[in-house]
Amino acid sequence: MCSGLDEPLLTSSLRWHHENMSEGEAVRKTVDLLDGAVLMTKRMEGTDGAEFPKHTASLESALVILEGSCTIAFPDAVHELRPGDTFLVPANVVHHVVGTPDFQAIHIMPKNIRFDFTV
Repeated sequence: MCSGLDEPLLTSSLRWHHENMSEGEAVRKTVDLLDGAVLMTKRMEGTDGAEFPKHTASLESALVILEGSCTIAFPDAVHELRPGDTFLVPANVVHHVVGTPDFQAIHIMPKNIRFDFTV
């Protein structure tokens, strides 16, 4: 991927975050991808039933589903996402993502986004 700039925008350190959900079967992970001047991207992966924790985010972001499917649940609605779907996640609304079954997605967000997992 070329940015067209003299310096590449790649700042990934390939830091993996693994969490086993139930007896080592359900796994969720994220990996840092590219950072730009304003936006950053992460790859999200989850196995069937892997639930990312409930949280809010200070700013809007976009989730693009690459493979598999997942649900994103809010207090008043649940949305099923499939490959090719793009979902705009609103700011300051409690939500969480669950793999149904396995999925891969790209999460695009502002670099100054802040997450609150104390909800």
